[in-house]
Amino acid sequence: MNLASRVRGKATKRGFTLIEILIVVVILGILAIVIPQFTSASQEASMSSAKSQLQSVRSQIELFRVKNTGENPTITNGALTNSTDPTAVKAWFADLFTPPNGENPYLISTPVLPSGFQWVWDDSTGFLSLTYVGTTFPEGYADLTAYVTDVEAW
Repeated sequence: MNLASRVRGKATKRGFTLIEILIVVVILGILAIVIPQFTSASQEASMSSAKSQLQSVRSQIELFRVKNTGENPTITNGALTNSTDPTAVKAWFADLFTPPNGENPYLISTPVLPSGFQWVWDDSTGFLSLTYVGTTFPEGYADLTAYVTDVEAW
């Protein structure tokens, strides 16, 4: 056998075996099942973080009221549109970081919300809430409106 025919013989044996192709298909199938579960867990973690931040700040606002004869801290009425920016959040909750009467701060670290959530302050009632302005919502909600309604009810 000459060299040319040996090279041609090896060239015809290139390619993937059936086993290799099946392994790739199985791995892709497993990934298709697992990846959506991680996405759902991430959304649930964001919800949990936002609720926790909300409850922490609400408790500090209540403590401010108790120590200041029922007065609310000075917070701009309405929604804080850049709620993920620590500098903006600290300025918005200024009375809680630097109380007007020289007390110790009510907030030590800046409560920054996950992406998509916004702080909302109602000056007439002194009530702090959240709203959601993101575009995705976790499983279990029919649509984005239902999710926003649920977030605003926390």
